[in-house]
Amino acid sequence: TFENNDIETLIQSEWDNYLLKTVIEIVKGKLSETSFNILLLDLQGVPSEEIAEQLGIKVKSLYVFRQRVKQTIRKEVEALRENLEF
Repeated sequence: TFENNDIETLIQSEWDNYLLKTVIEIVKGKLSETSFNILLLDLQGVPSEEIAEQLGIKVKSLYVFRQRVKQTIRKEVEALRENLEF
């Protein structure tokens, strides 16, 4: 049987997954193709050097793209939390 903590952990995990999927769909239309590909490869755990090589960009450029992606994601997560949480 589930204990109360197990249920709370499951609920939080499902909520986090929902937020992540929702934010990915939202930012998909707001990011360049390169930025979105960086996001997807990051989520898969691909090392930075390999991402840069796959996308034909310099590692320094990757870090700039990544910062923009993070800013966009933060903004969208904050907006979602304001709209969805009660």
